[in-house]
Amino acid sequence: MNILINIRNKILTILSRIKFSPYPMWFHYQPNCYKIKGKDVRELISLILPGDIILRGFESYIDGWIIGKWSHIGIVSSKKEIIHAMSPTVFEEDVINFFRADRIVILRPNLEEDEINKAIEKAEGFKGL
Repeated sequence: MNILINIRNKILTILSRIKFSPYPMWFHYQPNCYKIKGKDVRELISLILPGDIILRGFESYIDGWIIGKWSHIGIVSSKKEIIHAMSPTVFEEDVINFFRADRIVILRPNLEEDEINKAIEKAEGFKGL
């Protein structure tokens, strides 16, 4: 069963780096053009709080045809860092890097501060796994 999971993860990793352009019909591997621009990132950084859940998505990537509109999720651990999983591990990443996407949604849980801190600590416990 582990081998099937590993194969699936490899395939999804490859597909997540391929972008389809209909005009002219072309496939790009690891394109570097996102709809979220610097101005948007600065605004997003001003809005986020520790404990917020961030959904991100990309236009025209082949994995989106399989996974759907929102292909990735992370939890804000500080104004500068987001914890998220990407094959093969869970890690903390700079919010600027995480916000390189075509769409972002910020979800703010209705929790007390101690509950938010527990959720962040739990996510931090998964780093490196």
